[in-house]
Amino acid sequence: MKHRALPRIAFVLGFVAVVGVMSLAPAFALGLAGTTIGPQVVIEGRAIVVPNESAGSIVIFDGPVIVAGTVNGSVVAFHGTVTIAGTVRGDVVSVSDRVIVLPAAHIAGDVRSRDRAQVSPDAQVDGTVGGIDYSGVHDAVRVGRFIWWLGVTVSVLVLGLLVLLAPGAADRSARTAASRTGPSIGWGFILFFGIPIAAVVLAVLVVTLPLGLAVLLAFGVVLLLGYTNSVWLLGRLLVRAPANRYLAFLAGWGIFRLVALLPFAGGSVWTLAAIFGLGAAAVAAWTARGGGEVALVDAPRQGSAVATDPAVPVPPPPAATTEPAAPAPPAPPVSAPPPAEETPPPDPGPPPPH
Repeated sequence: MKHRALPRIAFVLGFVAVVGVMSLAPAFALGLAGTTIGPQVVIEGRAIVVPNESAGSIVIFDGPVIVAGTVNGSVVAFHGTVTIAGTVRGDVVSVSDRVIVLPAAHIAGDVRSRDRAQVSPDAQVDGTVGGIDYSGVHDAVRVGRFIWWLGVTVSVLVLGLLVLLAPGAADRSARTAASRTGPSIGWGFILFFGIPIAAVVLAVLVVTLPLGLAVLLAFGVVLLLGYTNSVWLLGRLLVRAPANRYLAFLAGWGIFRLVALLPFAGGSVWTLAAIFGLGAAAVAAWTARGGGEVALVDAPRQGSAVATDPAVPVPPPPAATTEPAAPAPPAPPVSAPPPAEETPPPDPGPPPPH
């Protein structure tokens, strides 16, 4: 009887041992190696590496970083403090704040921060501790800004010359901007905000995602067209008709591109010009679609002198045409009266008596 119970007891003990080992395996593994996660990229929030945790490189744009475990790479924070209490096998950088290195921390690379780093005497930093040199960044920004300005300048010039190949549309846009300024501004703002909203709505819907992305990408071209139209409108305002259209466009192009070099006013002027030019083009296209033309002056009243804008020639009224009078029918020939018959003189009779 006892021999029969031994296998059962051994089975129960073995089962309990297996269950115990399986339940203790995660904790045992965590105690040996900890949890391993990959690289982290955080837009806004916090990046935390707890003790017994290993992570890849960390990049955070807005928020603090706390490392109490191990980072097998570098830690870069653009806006926020970085606190190191564990091990970092790369560099630690805080672009707009400071780095705090606590006791028992180990950093294999350099420590760079805008504000002076706080490094504990008991911490170990294998690299150097210092600030961030922004001179190279400023030079790169200036070069990049000039390249962007040059690209926009050439693009607007080429696009404007192509648009002027259709002089009727360009002149119609100039007339619309002068006579319907308010609607042009209003429709410009509507399109400026409405097109991106419509593109996002289309992108959210799965079935129209490609169309939404295409509209969103084309929005930049639309804004460039609006800006180019404002360049033409300013040039035509300065160089009035009947002067050459290309000369007028070059005048506006030169002024706008010089203003674009200003540090703060350039972007604001570009945005406002794109909005107004886009609205003027939309109103002009709608007016042409309706078959109506926008007049700059009212019809002159009879007996009043109207000063017209020399930029827009007003066609003279059609000359009055006089139809030639119909020839009068020929008068009937007057026939000569028949000759009167000669009558003999009356007989005087006998002479009176004496």
